[in-house]
Amino acid sequence: MSPVTLSAMPPTAGSLTAQGSSTSQTPVAVARSAAIRAPVRLSMRGTGEVMQRPSVGSGSRRLSVRAAAEETTAEVAQEEAPKRLKWWEKDMHPNMVDIDSMEHFLEQMSGAGERLVIVDFYAHWCHACRGLYPRLARLMKDNPDILLLKVEFDSNKTITKSLGIKVLPYFHFYRGSKGKVAAFSASLKKLDRLKDAIETHNGPMSNLESVVYHTIEELVETKEENGVKKGDKK
Repeated sequence: MSPVTLSAMPPTAGSLTAQGSSTSQTPVAVARSAAIRAPVRLSMRGTGEVMQRPSVGSGSRRLSVRAAAEETTAEVAQEEAPKRLKWWEKDMHPNMVDIDSMEHFLEQMSGAGERLVIVDFYAHWCHACRGLYPRLARLMKDNPDILLLKVEFDSNKTITKSLGIKVLPYFHFYRGSKGKVAAFSASLKKLDRLKDAIETHNGPMSNLESVVYHTIEELVETKEENGVKKGDKK
């Protein structure tokens, strides 16, 4: 069996070679080899202290641990950061409800009792709706006895189609057994229309009773107080 050579360089006085079973090492080589294989715990002469010699690769491991810790901290901070609300999600007061289905809509209408219910038909992309919304939210804050149902146009096509909504923003006013008492389009410039309608229809009314709605057709067939039926005035 041929001898195993540990170094491809020609043997020198300070090199380590192995030929057969004999090994020749110079004092310098022995000292270097001993230093390499020395234990990591080193005693300081005369002090009684023990020093821990860092092992190979410990610096890289520390950097990896630190990087992982920083990444985890960043992820936790991102999760705990408050969600940035969309414009239609802001200033939601207890008497304001986002409608997400036909069943939800009829349930809210039936549970309103004799309260004045304002249905706000809007869309996320509607600039006029966005401009009006902060003032509308303030009106609801000032009138906690009114129930505002927010019906997003694209998410509730069945409702908006059944009620013939073709203009945004658009409002329906309902009051118990009186049914639909007003319907009109409004904007920030026409805020007074909302204020006037609230003042007119939110006061005491005689012969007022609660109504339970089972289908959207029952809402379509309700009369307005001014005698208009199955149609909204612009």
